[in-house]
Amino acid sequence: MNNHTWIAFDCETTGFLPRGRLIELAGVCFDDDGSEPRSTFQMLVRPPVPIPQEISDLTGITQQMVVGATDAASAVRAFSEWLTHDSILVAHNLPFDLAILELELPGIEVVLRRRAIDSLSIARALGEFPDNRLSTIARQLQGSSQACHRALSDAMTVRALILHSITRGLPDWCPELFEPESM
Repeated sequence: MNNHTWIAFDCETTGFLPRGRLIELAGVCFDDDGSEPRSTFQMLVRPPVPIPQEISDLTGITQQMVVGATDAASAVRAFSEWLTHDSILVAHNLPFDLAILELELPGIEVVLRRRAIDSLSIARALGEFPDNRLSTIARQLQGSSQACHRALSDAMTVRALILHSITRGLPDWCPELFEPESM
């Protein structure tokens, strides 16, 4: 599992689907050799609905923070343009993130799913975590839960999980977990 370029990404939303809307999108581009990230992407998004107080409490993202932010479709388009063409996309609970992006920019899921994998399956296969929540994984792999429920820090945790799984040899035991989904 050498010489791959990865993009770990995460979406923060106003809630669960079908009503949840995008409020932050972030990604980190990295190689599987463990070197420093190549680049990052982070964008706050102005949702078409108010941000519930419990979401602001959880994420720290307030309505005031997104007043001047871009709309969701533009943010997803910018993210898509930022992606490198040869990268493998990875997100924790990938179906949720893809569904949010699809809601905001119809048609994007088909484009992204062909090169995406779910880090939740990787965490489960490792079997090293008391639960497979990103906050637990962050504590165990990074020594803290940092700013969980912020898109860039969550994407960095997914990066740490991928790199950890590679050092553990998981791609050799379960190569199917590291192959993008086919449609």
